[in-house]
Amino acid sequence: MADGDKRTVIISANCHGRFLRRCLRKTVAGETYEFVWARHLGFRGQDRAPNEVLDRCAFVLAQTGHQTAKLAGKWRLPADCRIIRFPVVWLNSLWPTHCVDPRNPNLGPDERGPFPYGDRLILNFLEEGASPEQAVARWFEADPGQLMNLDRFHEINAAKARQLDKGADIKLGRFILGRFQRERLFVAYNHPGPALLRHMAKALLDEMGFGGAKVKMPRGNLEGVGLVQPPVHPKVAAHFKLEWYDPGALYAYFEEQLSAREYLLRYAGFAPIEQREKAAAV
Repeated sequence: MADGDKRTVIISANCHGRFLRRCLRKTVAGETYEFVWARHLGFRGQDRAPNEVLDRCAFVLAQTGHQTAKLAGKWRLPADCRIIRFPVVWLNSLWPTHCVDPRNPNLGPDERGPFPYGDRLILNFLEEGASPEQAVARWFEADPGQLMNLDRFHEINAAKARQLDKGADIKLGRFILGRFQRERLFVAYNHPGPALLRHMAKALLDEMGFGGAKVKMPRGNLEGVGLVQPPVHPKVAAHFKLEWYDPGALYAYFEEQLSAREYLLRYAGFAPIEQREKAAAV
């Protein structure tokens, strides 16, 4: 059946929607649905799905959050269209020193620059006159728990996740809070790892009536969402008793796999990269 003859599934979501479109299309290949991603743009609204896509819609998979926009053209949806709500996900607790790095060039709201994940500790040490090597050494020695109350910071974020769950059909916050210490659910504060992606896709498929479907992960998401994976500070890992934490783990930086120290040296020195344009996809 040609796409123009199929009922549509509109995925109204942030960058996680790109994964869902690929994953659900791959998992239910041969079924009578066309999957369309209507991207959330935060405060800037949302990409609008074409009218003919809205007119044929059977399901809207609507990501909800404190900054998510309503589906543009919602009034065109058929009467039998079902809206399935699932919350935006994040885990700030494991990256409490994340910040926007002012050294990144201002390339526009969709392009984060070569280092989309800044670290306040590293920047503070550099501002004090430390070399990149010294800043990284001090990063490992420092205790983020001395900068903030990590438990309080976690509870604030947990309360937000629980609140979003209340208005959602899929309770992702509950899943995350119950498992983040046992499984690596995130590769960055805002980017899920494969375990959470698989759970998200399976929960949505179940709600759509594909309870027996086995999730087929897209090749590009076997390691999670995004091209850059900042390391978790070892003292944050110890504080939260992360069972999965490995001090010798490698972290993705575009096409490279780096140790935590190598990644941080690259970041502290703000080493240029050849494929700067790839940062837009993070």
